[in-house]
Amino acid sequence: MRKFLLPLLALLFCCGVVVSTNAQPARQQAREAEWKNYALPKTDFMRRSDVDRTVQLRVPADWQQQGTTLSFTGPHSALLRVIIQKVPEGYPLDDYFSATVQTVRDLTSGADSIVTRRTQIQGADARELVIEGTNPEGEPTRSVSWVTIVGPKAFGFNLQVPLAYAAEIEPYFKATMQSVDVLCGVTMQEAGISRLVSVKVNESAQRRSGLPRSEPDGDQIQVA
Repeated sequence: MRKFLLPLLALLFCCGVVVSTNAQPARQQAREAEWKNYALPKTDFMRRSDVDRTVQLRVPADWQQQGTTLSFTGPHSALLRVIIQKVPEGYPLDDYFSATVQTVRDLTSGADSIVTRRTQIQGADARELVIEGTNPEGEPTRSVSWVTIVGPKAFGFNLQVPLAYAAEIEPYFKATMQSVDVLCGVTMQEAGISRLVSVKVNESAQRRSGLPRSEPDGDQIQVA
């Protein structure tokens, strides 16, 4: 089971965050309230997708993309990354996420915190993993990851940011997560012609979030 988790764990801990796993219901409730209270920022966003067009999302226009990967750097050394993994068709999200959390317990130690909660990505069942710890320089750091499974692929969306700037930067992550559009693959229309089919598009959810609907790649939009 864990062979599907290693790339995601490498993403979560590449900054060397040291944590413990003492989550309590009160912390989960506090996290839920914190997330709900984040107001969407008024800024320009750019639509981005991976090279295989498996997932599309909107990222702040002034965040710098690292090559062709879905990896972006923002203010205060914030880092946003998306990782996509192949998993067996029908692989349960609860099993995948539980194994991830268990591996976190196996690999980490420290005196800070980890919080998990149920959530959704455009109507799809998802899980959130929030870790607070310290980086190798001793700076308090927060890592926020949202995980979901669609068909034969698992998707991990991760934000890492200095804890002192989490309240400033996480609203951008919230806007990005509300824009996510997971694509399942390619279906043939005619001989030699193909089109991408979205399995989790939820335009009503996008309208409720205040984000515009899809624009052509590279077009700039503004979240008001």
